[in-house]
Amino acid sequence: MLCKSLALELIPFHIRVNTVSPGTCEMPMMHRMAAQYGCIKDEFSGAFPIGRLAQPREVAEAVVFLASDRGSHMVDADLAVDGGATIGPTSRSPALKWASL
Repeated sequence: MLCKSLALELIPFHIRVNTVSPGTCEMPMMHRMAAQYGCIKDEFSGAFPIGRLAQPREVAEAVVFLASDRGSHMVDADLAVDGGATIGPTSRSPALKWASL
């Protein structure tokens, strides 16, 4: 709702408001958390429908797109850069595999 409210308020001034919703990115913090909880990177990556973690560059490219002329007709859009995590459980999801045991 915050994005929509800001978009409504600012569009008369030709200011576009959009959001980017990043998924889990492959960064040092993620590696530390995986080690702390005993996860193997491949297991963790396999939980995402696309089969891998996002690279920070991929999230940055979404932001650049929205800010560029190529995204000039997008207002109140939310780009999910999450490797399909928001589509729900898939055959790659560990939760589905464990539920079937």
